[in-house]
Amino acid sequence: SIVTGSDDGTAKVWSVDVGECQLTLKGHRGAVYCALFTADSARILTSSEDGTAKLWGVKHGCVERTFRHGCPVLSAMFNSDATVVRTVGQDGTLKLWNVKTGKCDRTMLGHTTSSYVAAFSRDGELFVTPSGERDAKIYSTESGACVRELLGHEHIVLSASFAQTA
Repeated sequence: SIVTGSDDGTAKVWSVDVGECQLTLKGHRGAVYCALFTADSARILTSSEDGTAKLWGVKHGCVERTFRHGCPVLSAMFNSDATVVRTVGQDGTLKLWNVKTGKCDRTMLGHTTSSYVAAFSRDGELFVTPSGERDAKIYSTESGACVRELLGHEHIVLSASFAQTA
């Protein structure tokens, strides 16, 4: 299956084999910027212009959790075991959410411009964000502290990712 997010405020799950829509997820009040499956494909995480990220059950298409970031949510992702959701807001804040409780465990500032994506390390202990400036920053998931700044690009950094091998 493939999940897509749309400017119409919906996400859709598609059959790869026949290209037909199998499920439409309705609930956002703005464009859906990001849509992705958990590793087991049982849930979908979406982020939206409406200031929220939503966790959906694929089986019935129902919202299981809504994470209220407070400004347009440019991206969202899970850690490796889908126990933490990371959201990135248009205001440059990054929030870590406990999937079980739905509560925000940490809000971090660190970039003066919006960071569109962030990636967790394989063990989930660190995450990296491109800044939209000339650097990327590595943070501790537990403390929220910036542990390293990666400098050296001559132009803005648009993406960053950890290698997923041990």
